[in-house]
Amino acid sequence: MLKRNLTITIIFMTFNCHLLFAQPIEKPDKPNPKNITISENEDFTLVAFNNLLKVMEETTEIATKTKLNSDFVPGMVTVLNSDQLESLGVSSVLEALNLLPGVTTMFYKPVFHGVQQWGSGKIKILLNGVSVNHTLTAIPNPPFAIPIEMVERIEVIQGPGASLYGEYAYGGVVNIVTKTRKNQIHGRLANDDYFANSCMFSYENPKKDLLFNLNFGGYKTNGEEHESGKDILYSEMFNQGHISNAPGTLYERSKQTTGILTFKYKNFSLLGQYLEGWFTEIFGTSDVLPPDDRYVWDESLFNIEASYHSTITSNTTIQTKILWQDYILDMENNPMFPPGFFSSPPSLDDLQDEAFPFSFKHFHPEGITVSSYGRENRFLGSIWLNSKHFKNHQLDVGLEYTFIKLIDSWSEANADPFTLERTEKKRDSDDKTWIKKDVTREVISFVLQDQIKATNKLHITGGFRIDHYDDVGTAFTPRLASVYHMNDNNVLKAQYSKAFRPPTFMELYSRNFVIMGNTDIDPETVDTYEIAYLFRNVNTRCRLTIFHSAMDKLIMSNSAVKSFDNGKGATLTGTDVEVEKALTPNFKINANVSYVKTKDKALDSEIEGSANWTSDIWLIYKPFQKCALSLNYAFIGERNRAPLDTREKIDCTNLVNFTANFKNLLRNGLLLQFGAKNIFDSKIIEPAVPNTYPDDYPRPGRQLWTKISYTF
Repeated sequence: MLKRNLTITIIFMTFNCHLLFAQPIEKPDKPNPKNITISENEDFTLVAFNNLLKVMEETTEIATKTKLNSDFVPGMVTVLNSDQLESLGVSSVLEALNLLPGVTTMFYKPVFHGVQQWGSGKIKILLNGVSVNHTLTAIPNPPFAIPIEMVERIEVIQGPGASLYGEYAYGGVVNIVTKTRKNQIHGRLANDDYFANSCMFSYENPKKDLLFNLNFGGYKTNGEEHESGKDILYSEMFNQGHISNAPGTLYERSKQTTGILTFKYKNFSLLGQYLEGWFTEIFGTSDVLPPDDRYVWDESLFNIEASYHSTITSNTTIQTKILWQDYILDMENNPMFPPGFFSSPPSLDDLQDEAFPFSFKHFHPEGITVSSYGRENRFLGSIWLNSKHFKNHQLDVGLEYTFIKLIDSWSEANADPFTLERTEKKRDSDDKTWIKKDVTREVISFVLQDQIKATNKLHITGGFRIDHYDDVGTAFTPRLASVYHMNDNNVLKAQYSKAFRPPTFMELYSRNFVIMGNTDIDPETVDTYEIAYLFRNVNTRCRLTIFHSAMDKLIMSNSAVKSFDNGKGATLTGTDVEVEKALTPNFKINANVSYVKTKDKALDSEIEGSANWTSDIWLIYKPFQKCALSLNYAFIGERNRAPLDTREKIDCTNLVNFTANFKNLLRNGLLLQFGAKNIFDSKIIEPAVPNTYPDDYPRPGRQLWTKISYTF
């Protein structure tokens, strides 16, 4: 199966590359008059279909904090725009990230080139330029669930970005930019009781340089009901399968709300953002199938940022920012183990007890339920200077101060958190709460970057960032990159970058019977080397990227001592190939293939759960003026197992998705869409940790959906 799918993909890519290089080379600023042009009044599907023709206008600030064409920035950057995403039927930010080479998803989070197994916080997530990676666990779930209708574009660095963005910009940086200057409403329905909606209202007065924008939306779903296999209670560790709810029904209930307020007046701007997500622990926090479909995981994040941009001279500008952020994690009545659970085998004294079996201190007739709460506040102040004073140089200097505090935490359970002995349900004392209270972190950061125009064809970017943490030490993250314009159609890139990931509060200060924090662990580091070649003409774009990453001191849970610890590290070596081709004015084709070879140094094997091969192919066809059709095929190769895991590799995943778009069919501004995801209802499996769910994690199947939106 793997060989057959790879053969099809390689033939497909070879065919595209043949078409690509068979085309005459044309300069981007002199498009072929036979190719269609785009005006502001044309149908949106046509705009999405021909985004490639506007590649010279696709700019981003994510790689350098200054506007550059996405093909000319240092490093490997991709910009996903809203028109393209909507025309492909994408429903959320998480789903959009699946379009990138080598990116897959696992539950509510993206996985870049298979690295998700150790800890969290390996991707920096920005919402309108504001970091939403909290310090408690560093996993921000709600941003990935934002409806795509609220999004203007998604900017992605596929690789380290710590030289500019600091902590958690380890394997990538994702900046979600939401829409402004639009009045729009939308609604989406799908099976499994899925409903999403959004509304945007904007007021702008160009004469007064004033903008007010409100963007609000979210979704809710009861999820598809499907069946699980056996859970961890059947393992030799517990041997209590008779009390398990598994095999049983899984519920994928979740909902999310997003509200964003933007106010700009001349050089001053104010940004307020609120996110909240409710999620079901589908397979259980302890890999024990939960008894019902309640929400047990509630995350909320609120931030407000004020910024002022001032021009000192014609060549020098300064931007100052102040940010306050509040994050809450609330897990209510989380069912850890079902009624009748033994947390340890009965002792001889227990067996001799006359009240057998209900006097057992480790017997739980009502099961074990836990409620956990944590609240974190963050304050950040920064000042950034951009100067073009020196010829052929653009200098950026930044200074940041960050203060973080876990202002509240508590836990409530009917068992002792360390021994699991049965107790009355009560709030734990401060010395037994799930995470240490009142912990703080203070960070002082300095950033220096120089963009050098060495020649008309060669541009060099060099810089570094220094972050001093009062709790885990100092990190130095340099970057050196070059972009060489061979001619109008060919570009070469090379980059070296270093990144780090500090321990989270959870990894430093958690306290329970499963895993304890460790204040002696060090930050993770990664050194990445990248080389890329880009070809493009007026209707074709191709990118080949070769990369190697060496990760060190990876933070993982040490089962031997039930504590977090630094491991030996891992390496990733691979290549991504991307092709975009407008075959005719009405027919466009996109494709990517990613291959990565991973190595876990501690086990001398490939990284558990990683896939060596992934690929995506899209066909976009416009049969008539107001209609566009898209067909997508997604492939994920066999997933690797841990060396001691005797289960076979997870089979390849093959998904086919279809979307139909109708714009301005009944009236101007009205968009109608319908589609199907996983048309053939292919089996989807996510890898489970050994000795938990032997049959892994089954995921939902086919989804049918429809959507209507109106822009006014």
